[in-house]
Amino acid sequence: MKTMLANRSSHRWAPTKWTPRMAEGYEIMAPEASNGKKTLGLSLLSATTVFSCFSSVNPSLFTLSTFSSKPEARERAMPGLWIGLGASIIGSVAIGFAFDEWAPAVVGGLTGVALFGASLWAINRAPIDSIPSIENQ
Repeated sequence: MKTMLANRSSHRWAPTKWTPRMAEGYEIMAPEASNGKKTLGLSLLSATTVFSCFSSVNPSLFTLSTFSSKPEARERAMPGLWIGLGASIIGSVAIGFAFDEWAPAVVGGLTGVALFGASLWAINRAPIDSIPSIENQ
């Protein structure tokens, strides 16, 4: 037992600063990653955020095209489309400010405009004759 204690270091234990290390091959958002990879990752984040934000306010394109056969239904859908577009653009600009990258904000804004255009197309399509209106079901 004395030999084990004699081999121990004579100084006291002190905590050391631990820094996490990234495994090799996982460098997409690492500080040393290229700027293009960061911009691509943030652009994908912005686009998917816009998709989820827009779809949380508005129904699906199928629902819009199926049940907007009357002008009253089209009028009721428009405020939701405008709110979805506004929320999408605000979210995209917030991502641009937060990460100081404006390419993702542009991608997110264009995604919101594309969803707004697709929704306008859906509500202005000719109604499907084989599906009865919601009142008759």
